[in-house]
Amino acid sequence: MEVPATGLHRIPDGLDWADAALTEPLGCVINNIDKINIKPREWVVISGPGPMGLLTLQVARAANARVIVVGINQDALRLEAAKELGAEVVFNIEALGYQTVVHLENHVINEGIIVRTSDFRTGNRLVHALLIQYSSYTFSQ
Repeated sequence: MEVPATGLHRIPDGLDWADAALTEPLGCVINNIDKINIKPREWVVISGPGPMGLLTLQVARAANARVIVVGINQDALRLEAAKELGAEVVFNIEALGYQTVVHLENHVINEGIIVRTSDFRTGNRLVHALLIQYSSYTFSQ
């Protein structure tokens, strides 16, 4: 693949390739978090604990948010990682179904922000159910 030199950025000495590869995704996450203007101790619900969701979790925690991460059965290891990265609550929506909405309402209490980082169908239904209750929403994928 050929790319014009103007479209390239030099990786600084001392920054390894793996860390450099996260620059663009992390920039997208920071941009989305900036758009939703998180207030300290505000609840943020992240739907999807994939790479973008886990990056979003870390940036939201750095903004002093309280974070809930929602995933599905295949996300068991990622939900554990979310706990280790500082999520206060994690839910497997396939295990809890729409009871998850009740659990989230107990935590979010009409002041939450929902960040959708996945396109899984169960997550879409959850997000739509939550949007009925809460108005702040951003999409990152």
